[in-house]
Amino acid sequence: MPMFLLVLLLIIILMMTYSLSMSIITSGKGVDYLVNKPVPLDVPYQALDSENTRKKLLSAGGSTLSGFFNVRLGDRTQGEKMIQLLGIKGSLIFEISPAVTQLRVSTTERQEVIPLPNFPLQKWVFLSILRDGRRFDVMYNDRIVASHRLDKYPSPVSNPLMIGSKELLGSAVNVIVNDKRMSPSEIVALRNSMADTNGAPPDKMSFPLPNVLADSIKNLQVACIPGMGCNPVTSPPPNRMKAWDSLYN
Repeated sequence: MPMFLLVLLLIIILMMTYSLSMSIITSGKGVDYLVNKPVPLDVPYQALDSENTRKKLLSAGGSTLSGFFNVRLGDRTQGEKMIQLLGIKGSLIFEISPAVTQLRVSTTERQEVIPLPNFPLQKWVFLSILRDGRRFDVMYNDRIVASHRLDKYPSPVSNPLMIGSKELLGSAVNVIVNDKRMSPSEIVALRNSMADTNGAPPDKMSFPLPNVLADSIKNLQVACIPGMGCNPVTSPPPNRMKAWDSLYN
């Protein structure tokens, strides 16, 4: 079989394998990726529709809601007004102000508030809300910052998951949900898989090609089909040296 066909066959096999692995990463183990590209926080964004929000995040069992957020308070922020960063109307609201951060949960009987440390501003933070029944754990990056057990279950409303508010600036990306509570160690592994060496999401939010596939594409020039005008590998490299030109020539 000609070398060109062998290389082409290898590329096709690698691309099929890569595509399959990406589909497993995206939808495996109950994880759904909702926001794969950065979205601005100053425009409320529906990340998940009402039906799937209820199914994924408000079931009696457990749930996980995570994502990267880089938050700045806008000029329209006044005083200690609480601003929603993300939430489900009538059930679960993560809200911030210049001095206060809290998770406000509407249960079947009343509202309960889980106080939190101030949310870090002007930097990427991987926020995770982990729920197991009535128990909530909140993580900033790799650290659990609050654990709380509600008196009642969150209200199973039928409202969408929303991100952002007109009073905020910044962006969000790589937001995921899971219909089961992920462990803190799983959250750490998930964050590391989506972050660069500084702990922030990379500038280009796309999966890198495996090295072997990139190398195969780069080395595709080893096969030259007659009539395509390419130089065979036996051709000498182009001469990039320039003749010296001076007044004394």
